[in-house]
Amino acid sequence: MKKGAVLMTCYNRYKTTAQSIQSIINSNNAYHIEYDFFIVDDCSPDKSGEIIKREFPEINLIEGTGSLYWNGGMRLAWQQASQVYDYDFYIWLNDDTNILPNGLDELLDIYHYNKKSQKEAVIFGFCSSDR
Repeated sequence: MKKGAVLMTCYNRYKTTAQSIQSIINSNNAYHIEYDFFIVDDCSPDKSGEIIKREFPEINLIEGTGSLYWNGGMRLAWQQASQVYDYDFYIWLNDDTNILPNGLDELLDIYHYNKKSQKEAVIFGFCSSDR
């Protein structure tokens, strides 16, 4: 079985972060990938990390310094995840992004296509907004 790490940084947005996590959990998983979550809370005044950890006890919560911002938080999440397991995939996701039901399967379709062609790839998805 393949394993993937979902990496996020949050700051003061526990509702949107929780929705994003739930969208991954609810997404179709035709390839039967097991996902671990690594969420950096960069010292949110609203205690985003604590609230999210209560709602999703299976996540790996990492406390930031308050000065990481998105890039530093994502790097810290990746560093922590890479020490836990040699993951097959790393999904870098903004905490206000919700995955469409087939979104991860479509990304993995592209991965498998490239693998058959013996090509390595960095694969990314597009975002849209209803706002």
